[in-house]
Amino acid sequence: MNVLRLYQNAYRSRPLIIHAVETGLIMASADMVSQIIVEARTFDSLDSGRALRFGGIGLLVVAPARVGWYRFLEKKLPGCSTSTVLQKLALDQACFAPCLVLAIVSSVSYTSGMQTDQIIDKLHSSFKDIMLNNWKVWPCVQLCNFYLVPAHLRMTTVQIVAFIWNIYLSWKANVNKSDL
Repeated sequence: MNVLRLYQNAYRSRPLIIHAVETGLIMASADMVSQIIVEARTFDSLDSGRALRFGGIGLLVVAPARVGWYRFLEKKLPGCSTSTVLQKLALDQACFAPCLVLAIVSSVSYTSGMQTDQIIDKLHSSFKDIMLNNWKVWPCVQLCNFYLVPAHLRMTTVQIVAFIWNIYLSWKANVNKSDL
């Protein structure tokens, strides 16, 4: 049996475990890339704890939410007709995306030691910008994903784009107003 078939079978039988591990690794890696490329840190000044926290948020928050969301969408809106795909896309971008961004930014802020009022300030200063940029990327990705990709591989498609997106998201969630 080849590696791709093993991966597909594992994803079908244990999607939460596979997706959680992938998401954690991708988000931790994206945070490291964000620190090196976007924030121009040297290897000596990398915050490995930050990368581990971001990966942990992927493992414990993002992956379970995404797995549940995709199951919900497939149950409520099965298939990939044009009408169904557009409904999935609208729900994904109007309901799930804002909640996920809110959860990620809040989790990053909380795990980095911010107090409630600081977390609220962080959300006020970054949420709108993140969502506007989200809507420049994800509708096209999800339109293709819902229309062309079999349901059991949709999270894999998201993971490919999410690596680049998470570089941006990590920077945005970790940057302070004074750093801009």
